[in-house]
Amino acid sequence: MIPSGKFKFYYVLILLSGFFFQLSSAQNNLDYAKTITIEELQEHMYFLASDFLEGRVAYEPGYEIAANYCASQFKLAGLTPFYKDDEGNLTYFQEVPLIKKTFGANCSISLIGSEGSTELYHIDDFKMPDGISDFSADELEIVFVGYGINEPDYNWNDFNNLDIKGKAVIFIQGTPSKNGKKVLPDDLDKEYHLVKGFQKKLFAVLKMNPAAVIVIPDNETIKMFQSWEMLPSSVGGDQYSYAEKITDDMFHIPPIFVLRNESVNKVFKNQKYSPEDIESIGMKGYKPFIFKDLKWKLNFEISGSEKIMTKNIVGLIEGSDEDLKNEYIVLCAHLDHIPPVNGQICNGADDNASGTVGLIEVAEAMKHIQTKRSVIFSIFTAEELGLIGSSHFLNHSPVPLENIKANINLDMIGRTSPENEETNAHNIILHKQYFESMKKLLSEVNSETLNFPLVYCDVSKSAGDSDHTSFNNVDIPNIHFYSGHHKDVHTPNDDAENIDYEKMHKVSQLVYYFTVKMANMDNLPF
Repeated sequence: MIPSGKFKFYYVLILLSGFFFQLSSAQNNLDYAKTITIEELQEHMYFLASDFLEGRVAYEPGYEIAANYCASQFKLAGLTPFYKDDEGNLTYFQEVPLIKKTFGANCSISLIGSEGSTELYHIDDFKMPDGISDFSADELEIVFVGYGINEPDYNWNDFNNLDIKGKAVIFIQGTPSKNGKKVLPDDLDKEYHLVKGFQKKLFAVLKMNPAAVIVIPDNETIKMFQSWEMLPSSVGGDQYSYAEKITDDMFHIPPIFVLRNESVNKVFKNQKYSPEDIESIGMKGYKPFIFKDLKWKLNFEISGSEKIMTKNIVGLIEGSDEDLKNEYIVLCAHLDHIPPVNGQICNGADDNASGTVGLIEVAEAMKHIQTKRSVIFSIFTAEELGLIGSSHFLNHSPVPLENIKANINLDMIGRTSPENEETNAHNIILHKQYFESMKKLLSEVNSETLNFPLVYCDVSKSAGDSDHTSFNNVDIPNIHFYSGHHKDVHTPNDDAENIDYEKMHKVSQLVYYFTVKMANMDNLPF
């Protein structure tokens, strides 16, 4: 029987309350990963990777426009800002200081010994593909590290008992051989060739904090650029670096020199041997040694210096658990890319509009739910200049570092590397310290949801480096979702129309599931 009068009003109110409670419960059970759609991914991508933004270079106006766009998406997703602007208003922007230095076109190297010095000249003897940003003008001790390979499982370590911190370190591109045969197993040998091999060696060396890196290219590398003359060099003009003091736990990029083959003997003159002698003296020709009575000095002119600002974009979804909301999962991607190459804009669709767009879509999906832990969404600047944005974020963290329990880095999620083309698998880069626990957790989430093909790599086998390294440097567990190196990286061909949106869609959804899982676990396994 339906009551009448005021009782009827309360009866209807109870019915409505029950209805809305059931509706709310149903919504909580919905799979909000489905709100991440290919159409929305494409919409964001075609803006962030458009010629209009001119490559989103960290210190150029196009980056500012892209940063404002991302902040507007954070606001639509309901993220809470951490920072305040000059007027005291809350903002998603964390300012990051850079130093802009203007270098003259003249650049040389002095090889200084007790009997005088030998000069090496830019273009004629060496090139600097990345220009000069963070540098030392001191006279540096020189260390030759052979092929720059450390593979203890195969009893090969070119850095054994050598301290290269603060020194000029020289390595040969390519891999060692003995009597015309490869020394390393085929699969491992392949990892150390061309761009992928250079990156693998370089990032291993950079973690040891040298003051300069000198690369002796092999014939394979020169062939890739067709000739020495075609190898780019970026000396002169404006160069950008971090305006604050670089600490030991920051990723440090010193000057990187490519030495012309015809000039190798100038550097190795009067030393134990020269790499030029490898064919005649065999294995001995690439055994490491410290140079005797010779120092490396970079000579340059600085015509101007000024401080400029770029910005990170950071927002928060606060957790619901009274205790666990003070623990944080940081989801990150870098927004910046590189200047034009040979006058052509490099839009950086995969690197890294893809990761930025995926992060935005995950944030928009998570606004519908509550998790126990808090989740910070960080879009970093100046990754291409040496992980500056992520380093600055951690140096000036809005929350205690010990409360950041994990980092998920999305850097390139829209393409497939050549070695994965058959399966279309995506690379998952993990530090060896967290490899088993993080792999187990992601594998469980993946098997329960998408069953997307994944290839797990420990950090020693990573083809590149990215902002997760900054978290690793302060002992925060991290995971990197990574397309792998492909032919369009850092070229004008990395455009929106070349993105695999089906794959990007699945990877973004998997990141959503994985983030939600970690944010809701009572205890994390690492």
